[in-house]
Amino acid sequence: MPPPRRPARNLPETLFHWENGLKLTEADLAVDFRRRQPRAFISHAHADHIARHEYALCTPETSALYQFRLGPRRTLDMPYREPIQWGGLRLTTYPAGHCLGSAMLLAEDAHQSLLYTGDFKLAPSATAEQAELPKADILVIESTYGTPQYRLPPRRQTLDRLFTLVRQTLEDGATPLIVAYVLGKAQEVTRLLTAEGIPVLQHPKVFEVSQVYEACGVSLGRYARLQGQVTPGWALVVPPGTPPLEPATREVRIGVTGWA
Repeated sequence: MPPPRRPARNLPETLFHWENGLKLTEADLAVDFRRRQPRAFISHAHADHIARHEYALCTPETSALYQFRLGPRRTLDMPYREPIQWGGLRLTTYPAGHCLGSAMLLAEDAHQSLLYTGDFKLAPSATAEQAELPKADILVIESTYGTPQYRLPPRRQTLDRLFTLVRQTLEDGATPLIVAYVLGKAQEVTRLLTAEGIPVLQHPKVFEVSQVYEACGVSLGRYARLQGQVTPGWALVVPPGTPPLEPATREVRIGVTGWA
């Protein structure tokens, strides 16, 4: 689908407006809408940022995850740092560091620039390219942990606690059952554990998403799909809401949240 053809008129006073969601005015481009749009930019493939749009702009990795989740869709791939001209604007994606394919969007016209980011993480990631912050006149942020009350501990400190707990659980003959969102957190924690020499069994829903990661070139180390009984000596990564394991299996449930 080509960008919209709009009648000649004066440039809008601002690049964007609110239409029960953020829109780039001149390009008539919806940004991270959760309801179907003719044309929309998707920052990443989490459920609260996608809909069955007629045509979607996103990174190639987000396109793969988006279509895995919602079926075949018409998309325009926007690799990082490769600008395109769209509806009178120059649009460029930059890494957001949140999950595989997550992107910030820089929109520029002849007079001003706007940087939009959905969820983002500035620290390095094991499974996503580190966030990159281009300069812009206007910054629009949509983010879960956007207020000062959310001050997460240092990443290294949190990981050391996780690895210690997982190893202790395995040494005690129990199964560490790590609860993580199926897209993003689950793959991140899997890669972190396997890098420490801890093999991982994944719930089938997590494993399916991990196969998309692998197809996009992101190796998660030594992991496998959970089939029946839990293998001794392996950690288990499951989605929220997963019921307890069989009564004969001792488990220690560990929740991972936030994106530090």
